[in-house]
Amino acid sequence: MFFDPYRFVTLSPESGELTFQKPRPGEPANQLKATLTITNVSTGNVAYKVKTTAPKAYVVKPNQGIIEARQNVEIEISFVPVPVGHQE
Repeated sequence: MFFDPYRFVTLSPESGELTFQKPRPGEPANQLKATLTITNVSTGNVAYKVKTTAPKAYVVKPNQGIIEARQNVEIEISFVPVPVGHQE
């Protein structure tokens, strides 16, 4: 049986590509942010978890949670460049 996760949620941006925006005044100058919106289109609760392959470079808040029926959550993804010479 095939499991289709998009039967339960939709993502925005739909393309799956995030565009990182320049920081607002008062935010760290080297921190770029993007927003991912997950919408629960089902009639029940849906759990989510966002993982990154570079946890020192990308901060995801909130990185997990439960979305109630017909509700959405905005996930903020921050890119913090790793200084040259500090790469692992």
